[in-house]
Amino acid sequence: MEGMILEAMIQGGPFAIFAAWLAWNNAKQNAKLDQMTSDFYNRLVDLEGKYQAEREALDIKYHDRTEAIRDRWLQVTEKLEKERDEAQHQTLREVSNVAGTINAMSIRIETLNDRVQEALMRLQNSP
Repeated sequence: MEGMILEAMIQGGPFAIFAAWLAWNNAKQNAKLDQMTSDFYNRLVDLEGKYQAEREALDIKYHDRTEAIRDRWLQVTEKLEKERDEAQHQTLREVSNVAGTINAMSIRIETLNDRVQEALMRLQNSP
């Protein structure tokens, strides 16, 4: 068979040889383009896999960061609420103490007022 092709090329002259070269070159180029297309597609698949992995990692990182911020916010608000409650209780105790002190002073003032009134009465009644 090769002999027949070679014989046809010799008898066909330069155009037959050029046509054979074109056919061979076309086959080689098609094989090369097929390989390049396959390589490109495989690279796209690899990039898509890497993209998905990076996207998942970023999603996990975002979720973890959001949870950490949320937990910190809850801790801060709980601490502030506790401090507010303690301050309110402290204020209530101080107000109760002040009210008790005012009541005690009021009683002392009334007692002193009664004594002063008695002393004035004695002074007025004495000759």
